[in-house]
Amino acid sequence: MWTLQKENADLRTKLEITEEISGTINQAFNEVTARQVSCAQGLLQSFKEEFPILLQTEREIACRDFHDKLEVCNTKLVEEVKKEVKTTRTFAQVAQLPGAPSHRSIPLTFTPGLPQEP
Repeated sequence: MWTLQKENADLRTKLEITEEISGTINQAFNEVTARQVSCAQGLLQSFKEEFPILLQTEREIACRDFHDKLEVCNTKLVEEVKKEVKTTRTFAQVAQLPGAPSHRSIPLTFTPGLPQEP
């Protein structure tokens, strides 16, 4: 009987130690969970604050790049138009020179109907 009492006392001691450890583990788990939630909320808040800034920066970079490319295209287009205007003027000036071949035999007006032989 004395052995049973000693075994019972040992088991109760182990149970108390286990309950104490379990309580400590639960408390530590709750603290870790609270810190994890706090960190997650902090990260979410930080993301909410920084995302619009990142998006705006990305938009500005893309618009700047698009603007630069558009400006280059416009410059090339203006150069082409100037070149075509010069070419057109040159042809017109040559056509007006004395002794230039006359193309006045070709009608410049359109008439309805079938084409006629000149």
